[in-house]
Amino acid sequence: MTVRTAKLEDADSLVRLLGCFHAESIYANSPLKFCKYTMMRTVLGFLKNMPETYCQVVERSGRVVGLMLADIFPVPFADAKFSRVAFLYIHPKFRGGIAAFRMIKGYVKWAKSKGVLEILGGTQSGVSPRKTISLYERSGFKEAGYTMRLEKD
Repeated sequence: MTVRTAKLEDADSLVRLLGCFHAESIYANSPLKFCKYTMMRTVLGFLKNMPETYCQVVERSGRVVGLMLADIFPVPFADAKFSRVAFLYIHPKFRGGIAAFRMIKGYVKWAKSKGVLEILGGTQSGVSPRKTISLYERSGFKEAGYTMRLEKD
């Protein structure tokens, strides 16, 4: 598998892959239904804003099977910036290799080049949370808190 910078031509593949992400996530059976048009706007926002965003894909035999999208945001209480991961996903058939680790290492390098104060990573989607935590820890990240969820009745 190859990790490379995403291109505008990858947008359709990224939206399809993020549809798989949604179907595997805690949101699959919630009122938050996947909307490919909204997702396309999001994906294009990331792709068109590079290098201010981080957009990597995992490719196997010419097919996009994984992705990482990240950005930078201002710290609300200080004159500083943090980076955060919006999506880190590899299709279940292609997990278990080193592609996610490579994307995270690239993300850290990119975030440092942007002068961010903190580099954030994690998961709120419910997709393989224990494995995702372990992956981030192996990449040097430390636990910084929790995300809790309360569904609307």
